Amino acid sequence: MTDYSELKRLAEDATPGEWRVDDPWIVYAKIDGQIIYLANTEKLDVRQPQSYKNAEFIAAANPATVLALIHDLNVATSVSLTDPLLVALF
Repeated sequence: MTDYSELKRLAEDATPGEWRVDDPWIVYAKIDGQIIYLANTEKLDVRQPQSYKNAEFIAAANPATVLALIHDLNVATSVSLTDPLLVALF
């Protein structure tokens, strides 16, 4: 099993809030009305559609999303396949 403790630590230490993408492919978060720039992709070739898709992915993989995925994974892996409640569902 993979240890996600470092990924969890990084997510907890990262800028909170909803991350967004805006032209020219800048990833940012807005906290209490203040814009926090997270990644500037202006050095990328903006003519490449993949550049914008990469910026969208970075914004979607924000700390809240990563922490939720780690939580869900921990819950899913903690359930025993022989657990009577799980067996009853199937």
